[in-house]
Amino acid sequence: RDAAILRGSINFDGVGNFTLTAQDFHSNGESGSGTAFGTYSVNSDGSFTFIDTSDTPETYYGNISSDNNITVINPVQKTIISSPPDKPNLLSPANGTSGVSLTPTLQTGSFLDPDNGDTHLQTEWQISTVSDFSSTVLNEISAVHLTSLTVPHLTLNEGTTYYWQVRFQDSSNNWSEWSDSYSFTTLTTMNDQNSNGIPDSQENDTVDLDNDGTPDILQNDIKSLNTVIGEG
Repeated sequence: RDAAILRGSINFDGVGNFTLTAQDFHSNGESGSGTAFGTYSVNSDGSFTFIDTSDTPETYYGNISSDNNITVINPVQKTIISSPPDKPNLLSPANGTSGVSLTPTLQTGSFLDPDNGDTHLQTEWQISTVSDFSSTVLNEISAVHLTSLTVPHLTLNEGTTYYWQVRFQDSSNNWSEWSDSYSFTTLTTMNDQNSNGIPDSQENDTVDLDNDGTPDILQNDIKSLNTVIGEG
């Protein structure tokens, strides 16, 4: 905040300590709220140093006059620093797990933050086939799925190794570090030899719902399959 000049009265407790209750006058002319000080020390030049005892403490310097009035000048801009959440821990699937389903539930440890009062705002989830996450098959920021996420259908392929990581955001909008990345390998059923996400027994290479001349099954943005009661 701006540099401030404070004036107020000193209340002595009779045993050598005193508390200053000051009215805050900002250098831009705006009046702030009262500030209570409970700690002080005497400087070598006879002036006093006061320590703000609020949740965001700040040091003020000044001199006491004989009529118990005080002028305190704080020339330092006040900056409130908010800490990010702790680095998340991954729980499940455990690192290196094989035979994982195509719709696993990813689970993290609890949200922890060094700042009292900060809550868990969002989680970013990433799944990739490369360990540096330069490309992803899933990148989701969610305010609902904070410590667990079930991977949607048709996201993962059989017999493939994936890497996953998360990071947390707190209510002060600070992001944590990325967690350590874990890997898992999906199961292989031999029902999807071409790894297109459709069981081979349910593939249909004749359906062309968008009428573009290319069978839907050959298009990346459309999935088609034979169902028990028809085609979809």
